[in-house]
Amino acid sequence: MSPRQERTLWWAALAASALPSVLGLLLDVLSRGTTAGMSFGFMGFAECRGWRLRMELGPLQWLTGMPFLVVGPAFALWARTRSRVPGWTAVTLLAVAGLTKPLLAAYDLAAGDEGCTALWKPLVPRTLGWDSLALVPAALIYLTVRRRARWITAFALAAALLLTVGGDHGRREIAAIGPEDCPSGGVPLPQAQGAAGIEAIARMPVRERERAYLCMVRGHDHPAYSPAKPLHEDVDDGELLWRGRRVCTRMDSQGRPTPAALDEWRSLGGRARFEAVLAYLCPDVALRQARTAAETRRRLEREYQKEQAKDEASCRRSFRRDPRAVRQKTTLVTTGEGGGYYIGDGPAPSDPFGRAIKDGLIASSGSAAAVMTGVENDDFCVTVRAYRKAPPLALKGWDRVQEVGIDSPRGTAKLYLPADTPPNLPPLTAAGPGPYRVRLHVRNRDTAYRPDGPLETHLIQVFPGKSKKPTTHKNTEPRR
Repeated sequence: MSPRQERTLWWAALAASALPSVLGLLLDVLSRGTTAGMSFGFMGFAECRGWRLRMELGPLQWLTGMPFLVVGPAFALWARTRSRVPGWTAVTLLAVAGLTKPLLAAYDLAAGDEGCTALWKPLVPRTLGWDSLALVPAALIYLTVRRRARWITAFALAAALLLTVGGDHGRREIAAIGPEDCPSGGVPLPQAQGAAGIEAIARMPVRERERAYLCMVRGHDHPAYSPAKPLHEDVDDGELLWRGRRVCTRMDSQGRPTPAALDEWRSLGGRARFEAVLAYLCPDVALRQARTAAETRRRLEREYQKEQAKDEASCRRSFRRDPRAVRQKTTLVTTGEGGGYYIGDGPAPSDPFGRAIKDGLIASSGSAAAVMTGVENDDFCVTVRAYRKAPPLALKGWDRVQEVGIDSPRGTAKLYLPADTPPNLPPLTAAGPGPYRVRLHVRNRDTAYRPDGPLETHLIQVFPGKSKKPTTHKNTEPRR
C-alpha cells in the first residue's frame, strides 16, 4: 500500500471517529420535545454479571462515544514516525471498546434470566449499533497496518451493515424504577443514627440498597414530595448506578468527596443528600466518612470544653466577692441566636428587646429588663449580685454603666435567656416583691467577637429602688 493510500485511510478513520459525536448532537436536536417511552420496574442488578461489569467499565463508554480521542493522537504519531505501533494501539483500544458491551449483553442474554433480558432489551439496539461505530475507524486503521487484509474489507462491510440495521433505534424504552417500587414510608436517612445506621445498611442485600439509591436519585425518596415527573427520564437505572459508583471512587482517604466527586453528584441532580446516597450505594465509603466526622466532632468538642474551662477560670478570677451582697455568683453563660438575655420574674409580658436594641445595651418594659450582648452563640462572663440597698457606684474598668427600673411582683427575678434553659444563677431580689433598680456594667462588647478578642464581661447589681428612669453613668463604647 502506497503512503498516499495509507494517509487517505488515516484521514477516513479520523472522519469516522467523529461520527458518534456528530450523530449524537443530531439525535439530541431531533429528539427535543419528544418523550421517551418508559417501563417501570426494578431490575435485579445483583444477578446480571455482564451488566455489573458494564457499569464498572466506565472509561470504555467514553471511547465508544468519542473515538477521536484515540484516533487523533494515533494519527499524529503515525504522521511523525510512520510506525505501525500507534495504529495497532488504536485498533486494540477501539476494538475492545466496541466489542465489550455486545459481548457482555450476549453473556447475560444467553443465561436466559428474565430480569437480565428485561434490563438489556432497551439497550440492545444502541449497544449493537452505536458502540459498533468505534469499529469503523478501527477497521480503517487496521487496513493501514496490515497489508494482507482482504478479509478486513468484508469485516468493514459487515460493520457498516450492522450500523445501518441497528443505528436507527428511534425512541427506546428506558428501564427505570418508579414510585410504586419505592418504600411507601420513604427512604430512611442513615445520618440520624450515625455509624450504627450505616452499618445496618451495609448488612442489607445489595438489591435493596440499590433500590433505595435509585429511589432517592429519581426523586421518589419520600412519597409526599415525589415529583410529578420522574428525574432523569432519559437515563436507565444501570447508568445511574454506574455514575453513582463512580462518585464513590472519587473520595479521599478519609471518605470525604473530592471536587470531582461533587461535580459528578451535581450532574446527577438528585435532591437527596450526598451522604445519604453514599450510605446505600457504597456503605464502606460512607462508614469511613461517618467515623471521620464523628472523630472530628469529638475533637472539636474537646477543644471547645478546654477553651470553655479556660474562660470559666478567667471569668472567676476577674471578680472578688462583695461582702455587702446578699447573694452573688460568677459564671460563664452561653448566648443563643441573636445574643442577649433578660432579668425578671419569668417570661416578660411585653418584649423589652426591641427597646434594648434601640438603646444599644439595656431597656426595661416595667416587669423585665432586656440586655443586648456583643456576642451571639458564644460565651460571656457574668456576675450577679443582690443587695438590700444600693451599693457604691464604681465606674473604673468598665466601658459602659447604665441603670433601669423593674417591678418584681413575686420577688423572684433572675437572669433568663430568651430561648434556652436559664443558667444556674440565684434570684436577685433580696428584699422580696417590689420595685428594683438594675445597674449593669459591661466591657469588651465591641471586641469579644474577634477570634483572639478578650472575654465579654457583665456585672449586674440589683437593689431596691422606686425610680423607673433609665440612667447612663458611663459610656465609652464605640458608636455602633
